[in-house]
Amino acid sequence: MRFALLLLLSGCGTPDGMQDDASPVLAQLAISRRKNEFVAEPDSSLVVGATLQLSSLVVRSPSRGVVKIEFRSSDPSVATVSPTGLISAIAPGVTTISIASHSAMVAFVLVVTAPPAPIDSTAPGNPPGAPGDSVGGPPTSGPGDPPPDFTGTLPPFSTPMLPAATVDVTVPAVTGRTIRVAANNAAALQSALNSAVGGDEIVLPNGSLYSGNFVLPKHAGAGIVTVRSETVGVAPGTRVSPATSSSFATIRTPGSDAALITAASASGWRLTGLRFLLAAGAPLNYGIVRLGTGSETTMDQFPSGIVLDRVYISAGTDGQTQRCIAFNGASLAVVNSWLADCHSKGFDTQGVGGWSGSGPYLIENNWIEGSGQAVLFGGADSRITNLTPSDITIRRNYMFKPLSWGNGKWTVKAAFELKHGRRVLFESNIIENHWADAQTGFAILFQALSDNNTAPWTKVQDVTVRNSIVRNSTGGMNLASRVAYGPDAVMPSEPSRRILVQNVLFQNVGIDPVTGAVGRILQLMSDHEDVTIMQNTFTSDRGRAAHFVILDGPPARRLLFVNNVFPTSEYGVFGSGKGEGKPALDFYIAGGSYTVTGNIFPGRSASIYPLGNAFPSSTAQVTFVNAAGGDFTLRDSPATPASSSNARVGVDGQRILSATANLSNP
Repeated sequence: MRFALLLLLSGCGTPDGMQDDASPVLAQLAISRRKNEFVAEPDSSLVVGATLQLSSLVVRSPSRGVVKIEFRSSDPSVATVSPTGLISAIAPGVTTISIASHSAMVAFVLVVTAPPAPIDSTAPGNPPGAPGDSVGGPPTSGPGDPPPDFTGTLPPFSTPMLPAATVDVTVPAVTGRTIRVAANNAAALQSALNSAVGGDEIVLPNGSLYSGNFVLPKHAGAGIVTVRSETVGVAPGTRVSPATSSSFATIRTPGSDAALITAASASGWRLTGLRFLLAAGAPLNYGIVRLGTGSETTMDQFPSGIVLDRVYISAGTDGQTQRCIAFNGASLAVVNSWLADCHSKGFDTQGVGGWSGSGPYLIENNWIEGSGQAVLFGGADSRITNLTPSDITIRRNYMFKPLSWGNGKWTVKAAFELKHGRRVLFESNIIENHWADAQTGFAILFQALSDNNTAPWTKVQDVTVRNSIVRNSTGGMNLASRVAYGPDAVMPSEPSRRILVQNVLFQNVGIDPVTGAVGRILQLMSDHEDVTIMQNTFTSDRGRAAHFVILDGPPARRLLFVNNVFPTSEYGVFGSGKGEGKPALDFYIAGGSYTVTGNIFPGRSASIYPLGNAFPSSTAQVTFVNAAGGDFTLRDSPATPASSSNARVGVDGQRILSATANLSNP
């Protein structure tokens, strides 16, 4: 028996100086008496000192009428909840707020964050710059000048919730049997997978080849089963490469089915030091490794607790696959791995792609080549109502497209795309080479989209992008909030909310690296809320981009756009049909709820922009500490804006260099 819990979140107080959206949020949760099943959760984050009132709370049971409920917090040191449902944020951390009746209970994760503190943005110890470190011209200051000292506070902004959980990728101990599989014997491999129990390990001879379509079953025992090559030869935490993985045992699919797929409810597997390949000449493959099918209809059908560690996956130079890895489940990870030639023509192809499952997901320290997207979440609708992929960490990956894939060889879309996901952290990554093909050329694309028109709960919310590099791309980012295609399209019920882009170097963006066509640096479309773009640097080495920013669609709410560095562009900050500067911002950001200050807009007219920005006549006046060495920290120069915050303008170059060190081909 099921009944509905209607939860109205209102009276969301915030500490002084913080932005406040007091509009109620209606969340629907469904409970099963039989399983106490939690189906969906409200989207909640508070800063210390804020309150959240759970009001107008009614639980109705067909047999009992109105049911008495109780509130609890799993960690009162983080947040307390009163008998009347008033949540008070006490200290930074994560707690679970539960709502219980006589026979059922639901819960949601509440993340409490500290209010934005004054930021000391000095980059101590930065080396002096070198001559010629400028965008489009010689430096205006000498090579011995010290780096700038910008310290101060930034305007308050809505901080996205970070992932509330992650995946444990610690190498497990072997507590059971070691099962050795005869070389090149496909039947023996599947038999070993079927017979393993928790704590066992399955060992495959180096250089052996297993051809077929293998299944990870639901094994007995509570421990983890490890499947590995006899000798891995690459230390834990170290990414493999084509060379260092060449001796691994290989599992190869001959056709469209997966080399490895999970059975329903499979749990507790670790795959280490293996190669997964698509046979030469095979037809279009639907996924080389498939963790979950995406067609699950109940949560208990999803795979869980599966880690791919130090694996090599490839479709081959001429092979076509829809994805190298499908991620649809709970607690899934791929780490320290190399995903090569994940491509196709006429289809989207991802290095890692997921559209169903609950998360958490961890994608860390990988080389990823995906013609459609290196990483995509969304792209099809989950068959479980109100299910959203959540708690996604994408860290220290190199997302690369060879320029030889250009001119229509493979179908190219965004490098990192979110159509459905929340609590997403994208940090310390490099995206290199991206051009216009099946899309207009933005390296990063966020657009809440119900692809099959069956999931109005689709959302993109609480996303943090930081300390990363986007290099050599037609466009930088497109934040499209929510979209719907076709006459019967279902528009997602909520706009994209709480997106932060901070300390990202967009190096040589705005010009197509294949055709040389002019592109757009940023695009903000539709009714997104609480988007913060701050302390980023955008450069364009080969020419003038079309726009700094283009605005279009239904008006957005609460845009914070501060302390960014731009190259020259043809139209500046431009609103479709509304011109440039303040007229565009006033129309496309509802109620004037924007802060645009501390930015460097070369070649534009100060008279049509908000106060507090800088307008050097050309990029020759915008110089960096050591651009040739990769440090794009802004050099103190006449181009520096007299920002009211006096915080750092542009990226912290040393922080980015440290965050992305050693990500290139080892």
